[in-house]
Amino acid sequence: MKYITHHTGYTIVELLIVITVMGVVAVSAIGVIGNQQAQTELPQSVRDFESKLIDVANDTARGYYPDTGQAGEGRTCLASGTGISFTSGVSVQGGSRDCVFAGKALAFAPNGDVGEFAVLTTAARRLTRDGNPATSLTDFSSGDIAVADHLNSSLRLLYGLQVKSVRYNGTDIGALVFMSGFSNQEQRSGGVQLSGAPQTNLLAITGTSIGSPLSVTESAIRNLQFTEVTNDEGILICLERGDGGETAEISIGKDGRLLTTTAEFNIAC
Repeated sequence: MKYITHHTGYTIVELLIVITVMGVVAVSAIGVIGNQQAQTELPQSVRDFESKLIDVANDTARGYYPDTGQAGEGRTCLASGTGISFTSGVSVQGGSRDCVFAGKALAFAPNGDVGEFAVLTTAARRLTRDGNPATSLTDFSSGDIAVADHLNSSLRLLYGLQVKSVRYNGTDIGALVFMSGFSNQEQRSGGVQLSGAPQTNLLAITGTSIGSPLSVTESAIRNLQFTEVTNDEGILICLERGDGGETAEISIGKDGRLLTTTAEFNIAC
């Protein structure tokens, strides 16, 4: 007697159908995951940007100008009748005693790099040109506050985030500065605390624009082109992720809270 064995399995057509369905499911899953990731990237990048802003503000509150220049560079800060300057050469202890830490400025999209912002360390003369302690910005003349460019650094924005605009009182600017208060503040030089309590002010740097060379911001600082932030909305920074993509707006100094940021998402700015 012969036994006939029937082999069962999938036909080619059935296999093709299964593969097609699996492919559709995989593509759909990838799309969902990608969309979820894109939705979280904007909030993450904005929060990271806010955190960096606050870090710079906090650095200003506890900052000081190095008394002997940056290690290995031998640069010192000297004051004269025309302002302050940074000289190269052999650095000695106390060589920068003419200067104190003034604050940190932020220049957005420096030299056209839309995904970056520069952090500029500024120094000021310890005494006015009349030899008196400085108690406010009005005690300084052009050249008495300057950028110590050998101490500059830069920070990048995450996930393709870009600074689209920066405005104060309806006017476009490209830079701001967290300035150490010069009245009753804790001034430091060489890490030595001098007197008073720490105070930090927020100022817009006028005559600057997004994407300008750093030299423009440095010149504005040297020429004391500052406007103190006193309005209710503060400085508004419009952020965009990709050209014509998602947007967010960060305000600094809103309602008089000079060292606080707030963020709003998906608004026209």
